[in-house]
Amino acid sequence: MFKRYTTLESVTLNHPRLTAVLCCGGNLMAASWHTPLSRVPFRYGIAIRPQNDTHALLTRIGHCSLNFLDIDEYEKIDYTGSVHAHEEKKSDHCGFNVMMHDANANPIFEHALSVFGCRLHDKIETGDHTLFICDVEEIFLSDNTALEPTLFMGHGRYATLNEERRVSLRV
Repeated sequence: MFKRYTTLESVTLNHPRLTAVLCCGGNLMAASWHTPLSRVPFRYGIAIRPQNDTHALLTRIGHCSLNFLDIDEYEKIDYTGSVHAHEEKKSDHCGFNVMMHDANANPIFEHALSVFGCRLHDKIETGDHTLFICDVEEIFLSDNTALEPTLFMGHGRYATLNEERRVSLRV
């Protein structure tokens, strides 16, 4: 059985979205509205509300990193999406371990599965969000195969994959 809705305002989204932490100018933001846009050049889209402090920072600074983190970091991820930068400096309180930085000095966290070092290419107003189109200049991949991606299910609910299935490659 399904319930039918015509807008998102009254809906608790119940579909998994790969979650990341966007790092920009010392600010951290949980991000689950994002997607690859182009392979060559590698472009990635990140949707951010104009009221969000990260919106102004990314517009001004023009670069960020996107850390895709292990499920064990879900409480820290949630914290970065629950507290606003004008309330406190999230990077001082969330507890992520910074392993290194990308070429633009954006942090790369210890428990990241992968990290995209991004430079702003363009932005498009799409309604109540702005789609930031970024060129991915660097890709960092963890060699820790035990890490599991964090999926945001909505309203403080997180999950991960517990089984991998592969299809045979077709020639």
